[in-house]
Amino acid sequence: MPRRFFNLAGGGGAGGAGGDGGDGGGGLGCDGGGDDGGGDGGGDCGGLVTVVVMVMLMVVVLVIMMLMVVAMVAVVVEMMMLLVLVVMVLVIMLVVKVVVKVMVVVVMMVFVLINWRSACNRSLPGENFLLSERVS
Repeated sequence: MPRRFFNLAGGGGAGGAGGDGGDGGGGLGCDGGGDDGGGDGGGDCGGLVTVVVMVMLMVVVLVIMMLMVVAMVAVVVEMMMLLVLVVMVLVIMLVVKVVVKVMVVVVMMVFVLINWRSACNRSLPGENFLLSERVS
């Protein structure tokens, strides 16, 4: 009985010829078999083909699923790389901001040291900017 599913899946072959009093079985229903000396008719009727096709379809589905998993892993890796790139850009921006502020402070300190006075005190017109001293 369990073979009936596979037997109905394929088309039956021609039935075998019966013996002296046997019936030729087989045909489309594939329930062949003979009486007293009758030859077996019908046969498997495509059961093996059905199993092979089902196995092939399962293999195709598994391959497609594996490809989907690989694609998902690739997308996750790309997203992580993009995240790392964004973090690197933000860190570089922060470092550049700090470096620029430090450079501005250093330049202002150098300017003050060169002038020996506050950068806010300007020299009067006509005075030597570097060597003049105010007398109050």
